[in-house]
Amino acid sequence: MTLDPDSFVLTDNDTGKALIQGTDYQITETSTGFKIEFLGALKTSAKDYYTLTYKTSFDTNEVPEVCQMVLKDSFYPLEISSCGRSFLLFY
Repeated sequence: MTLDPDSFVLTDNDTGKALIQGTDYQITETSTGFKIEFLGALKTSAKDYYTLTYKTSFDTNEVPEVCQMVLKDSFYPLEISSCGRSFLLFY
């Protein structure tokens, strides 16, 4: 999966205002993803709730095999087969 760093939008839920990347916050890539850090006045006093939205993409050729789950019977417990494995489902 590939992250589109230009798609980041950080919104203040209380005011509805979109924050400005590079002015209000910065994003830094890390070895496991990314880190968001508030800047300026928000760095010392971010009192509202915020929502981060962003886009990702992926190469369908790199997606692992998708296995279909098949219910073998309708008795309790159900036996489910998926990717050559069997599971018992208790409900």
